[in-house]
Amino acid sequence: MTLETLSHVGKQPQFIEVIANVLRDRGYLILTTQNRRIYIRNRWVAPPAEGQRRRWVTMQELRSLLSARFECLRCCTVEPGGNRGLLRVVNSAKLTSLLSRMFSKERVIRAKERLRLRQILVVLAQKRR
Repeated sequence: MTLETLSHVGKQPQFIEVIANVLRDRGYLILTTQNRRIYIRNRWVAPPAEGQRRRWVTMQELRSLLSARFECLRCCTVEPGGNRGLLRVVNSAKLTSLLSRMFSKERVIRAKERLRLRQILVVLAQKRR
């Protein structure tokens, strides 16, 4: 398991390779990391401090990083996020409340997750033989 570490690693492909090397064949990896599509649209995210690494990825980039050594079994996003542009509307309490009157709140959340409009990418992957 690696939680929100990937974006702070300089050589991401090598990091994934190290993880693959310590897992046994058919072992499982749970990886979470920041969703670049969302984090670039957040006012509260400060610029990186001097010497700080920050390379956020999209779900497509994450799947690509994992593809050589892992089979992605489940990919989703969690936690609402983003308060600029379209995400300001999508994540507004008013819109969520309105949609929750027509659909269950869980259904609204699942729809946002499927559309990858949440701030944390989550992947369950299995190491290839």
